[in-house]
Amino acid sequence: MAAGRLKLHQIAGKDFTTADNNQIVNQAKALVEEELQGYRDVSIDPDGRLYINTKTNPVEESETQQIISLLMGAQAESEALQGRSMRPNLQISPEESRSRLVIQELIGRGLINPGAITDVASRGFRHPSRVSTDDLSEKLLEDIYQIGSGRDPETGAAFTLQDKQSGHKEDDNLRPELGHSIDNIAQQSRIVNQVTADSAKNRSSVSPKYKSIVDQRKKALELINSQYNKGYKDTVYTDDNDSDIYGSALDDLIKQTRSELIMDTNRKAGDVPILDAYRQAISGSTRADSPGANRERSLVIDSGGGDVTIEEGVLRSNGKNGNGNGKH
Repeated sequence: MAAGRLKLHQIAGKDFTTADNNQIVNQAKALVEEELQGYRDVSIDPDGRLYINTKTNPVEESETQQIISLLMGAQAESEALQGRSMRPNLQISPEESRSRLVIQELIGRGLINPGAITDVASRGFRHPSRVSTDDLSEKLLEDIYQIGSGRDPETGAAFTLQDKQSGHKEDDNLRPELGHSIDNIAQQSRIVNQVTADSAKNRSSVSPKYKSIVDQRKKALELINSQYNKGYKDTVYTDDNDSDIYGSALDDLIKQTRSELIMDTNRKAGDVPILDAYRQAISGSTRADSPGANRERSLVIDSGGGDVTIEEGVLRSNGKNGNGNGKH
């Protein structure tokens, strides 16, 4: 259960004039529209209540954003397996705190169309009827501000130019007991949610958590290859001593992934693709023939057409600490 429940009973019994109610509905409408930026239409229904359209408006998705979301999703899961978190520390500004209070009061007065809660906030839950109205109200609030931030709250990857879905942090296929916890659900890039959910369906001998990493990277490579086939040219990054949203680690991650794509494209006929080598490594390769101490060793994989060597740290970024790269 999340902290900071909406205590709707605190304002129960108070009288508000029609003018009071109209004022807060119009104020909340402007705030929600600002956060959603046209992703969903916001209006006032004939009863004077705030209405949020259950259908999202079409988005011209950015393939580059999808690639970055997939790579950062895989990176975050790789870090999690080593006990580290990539979750950004998103601070709530005083202005956002005030705007949240407006929407909370709107809900408390019953001035929001029920469809916004039963149809919009319930997305992602397997059985929405098992989720309390109080929890759904809080999730609606979180959805609005997560979309408004423009970033995946778990990885920090931008998703403004992508379709989004409510996705489970711990997949429902693996942790069904968390399937109806609002603490376990957040806005995600749809493409990431689809890949990770499919990876967790336990249809492979590979551990679902490792498979999710491989599958996200595989999908990212497919999209990169698609970009190249359409004539995409690499952006030349320069360090202008300014900071960007991701920092230099992402630049290194993109370079590493593109390098793997080139290796895969240029492999000899009959060799096992690099991504198949990843799967083989995950499902049971040994390090017996690799030189050096454990933390320094590479994975040497017999691909059937010549050894494929994957250096230590291939599933994580070796980028420098701090920000600076990535501007162009």
